[in-house]
Amino acid sequence: MFIDIEMPMMDGITAIHNISEYFPKNKILVFGSDENEEYSATRKARGIPPPLKKGGGQKAKVRFP
Repeated sequence: MFIDIEMPMMDGITAIHNISEYFPKNKILVFGSDENEEYSATRKARGIPPPLKKGGGQKAKVRFP
C-alpha cells in the first residue's frame, strides 16, 4: 500500500496507525515532502519509517518479507 504522509482529511501518521491496527499484515510505503518536527517525533514514537521524498529522485530498495 502506498500512502502520502500529508493528506487533507486525516494526517498520514494517524491513517498508517489505523491501517496497521486493522490490517496488520499490510505493508505500507510512505511518501511525503519535508517532515516537520512534530510529524517526525510522532512517526518515530509509533515506529513508522521516514517517508520517501516526493519528486526527490532518490532510489529506494524496498523489500517486503
